[in-house]
Amino acid sequence: MKLSDKNSQLLLIAFLTIIFTGVASAQAQISTTPGFLDAGELEPGTEAEITYFVSVTADENVTLDVEVTEPISSRLWGDDIPIEENEYSQEDISGWVDAPDQITVDPSNEVNREFGGGNAELVVEIDIPDDAEPGYHAGMVRLDPVNVDLDDGFGAGAYSASIPEFMFRVPGEASRQIELSDLEAIRTGEEEVQLLATFRNTGTVTVRSEGGEAEVVNNNGRSEGTVYVSEFTVSPGETTQVDATWSGTDGGQYSLEGTVDYITGEAYVGPPTAEFAITGAIQEAVDVQEGSESSSSSSNDSTPLWIVIMVLVILGAILYSMDIDPFWIVLMLGFIGILSAIVFTGLPNWLLILLVVGLAVAYYM
Repeated sequence: MKLSDKNSQLLLIAFLTIIFTGVASAQAQISTTPGFLDAGELEPGTEAEITYFVSVTADENVTLDVEVTEPISSRLWGDDIPIEENEYSQEDISGWVDAPDQITVDPSNEVNREFGGGNAELVVEIDIPDDAEPGYHAGMVRLDPVNVDLDDGFGAGAYSASIPEFMFRVPGEASRQIELSDLEAIRTGEEEVQLLATFRNTGTVTVRSEGGEAEVVNNNGRSEGTVYVSEFTVSPGETTQVDATWSGTDGGQYSLEGTVDYITGEAYVGPPTAEFAITGAIQEAVDVQEGSESSSSSSNDSTPLWIVIMVLVILGAILYSMDIDPFWIVLMLGFIGILSAIVFTGLPNWLLILLVVGLAVAYYM
């Protein structure tokens, strides 16, 4: 017997209704009030409490794991949270927030306060450190059931997690700004170049970049490929180094042209900071851990050169006191200075040949 199209549609609707009714009847709903909480302005060195009311629709007590994490970025940068985006700090606040590891909610219990109610009360404490960055800070409280029984029949144990969010502001001038401060290039293979980009946070709050891409351009303005910069986080006043790989074969002068996105803005990657030179000498690749190494100074190579300069001054004074011809004093100090620059700054080793030849010419003059 062949069923009509109408009868087939009715049977399909009835079948789906049975399925969804079974799932809905076995599902325990977990909800929190409020879903978003603004704790207002909190001064450094102060403490505050925020309270959520947790409600559960279930036939028995439900134990929930409590975890404080970063907020969902799509909500943070959308219209759901009233935040000034350019004043948002992505500083880690996990050490500031104290919440219980677990709570057990009795569906038959009732908690009523002037500002809300539910089956249970969840109190989260916030301790603002003295050196907290200014601007907006946000977090998310994730509540996940841990006593779910999946063996009681069709649809049993279906629980929905709850993820309320909170926000507060630390007073002070907050600005998000990063820039490319340095770029180095190391040939690590015949057709591979490692680019080490150093980004500096010139704002007043921690910024996390989602990375970006840039074109490699030669002296004639021709594109020689694309490099991709991975994500990184940098604190105010500090620098972080990230690396990228380019399949470059020919030596010469190049530059990067592109941007790195940090949600509320873009860091320009281009000349003159993003210029670099490549030679044929193959070197060992530099290990950049997790794409991020922060430092309060812009360069780690400056200290040895300052030491060399001080040594040259002292050596020059000693040689002068020995009544040595000033010509030879200048020649010796110049030789040592150039040799040190080659060793400490990573200049091509073939410059040593020119240095030795120049010293020999000066000796026979």
